[in-house]
Amino acid sequence: GLQVGDEVSTETTTWSCGCCVSCLVGSYNLCSTRKILGYSSNGIFTRFVIVPAERVHRLIPGISLLQGAILEPLACCIHGCCEAISTKKSDVIVLAGLGTIGLLSAMILHERKLILYSRPETSKVRYDIARSLNPFMVTTNATIVEDVMKATDGYGADVFIECSGSLAAVNDGLKLLRRGGTFLQRGLQSKTDNTIVDFSQICYKTLNVTGSISSKHSSWE
Repeated sequence: GLQVGDEVSTETTTWSCGCCVSCLVGSYNLCSTRKILGYSSNGIFTRFVIVPAERVHRLIPGISLLQGAILEPLACCIHGCCEAISTKKSDVIVLAGLGTIGLLSAMILHERKLILYSRPETSKVRYDIARSLNPFMVTTNATIVEDVMKATDGYGADVFIECSGSLAAVNDGLKLLRRGGTFLQRGLQSKTDNTIVDFSQICYKTLNVTGSISSKHSSWE
């Protein structure tokens, strides 16, 4: 169904086994032997790449090549924010990190009561984009727990989404979530980060904790 000259974007999964438990339920992004564009083979800065046709998505009219170039991280964010967890418009959602993944996640969840934060040294451009989404609050990591508790009358946030890759942010989330709240891990931590994480908070607060990696066909649709 594809023609030479079609404008497309592509998933990063170039191969999955098709017979493991994850593949059989449609979660080929969790296949333990999956091959990934840019990891298992050359990425798209090489001259030619081969991708299975079912992983290629034709751009609909009105979507530019520039927009198409960021559809893959957007699909990853949709998989995390809309498929890995469920949220309501009334939820207070705290989102850590104002990088590409954090800002795209904020755009997806812009109708919720968003509290966005990052390090003070994060670029002004990223903070400006964050504020343009009309969130409930944009703040820094230095005051995030205090700010959230004040904004929720000490109750805590309903959902925390970690997009920064910082273990310090993980601790922030565990502290500021309400009892029974939801924690979504999206960022990937450095292997040299030795910050101690207080996982006992998961038990004390009975938190719903999950992660999200890559995307699948439904995310793109």
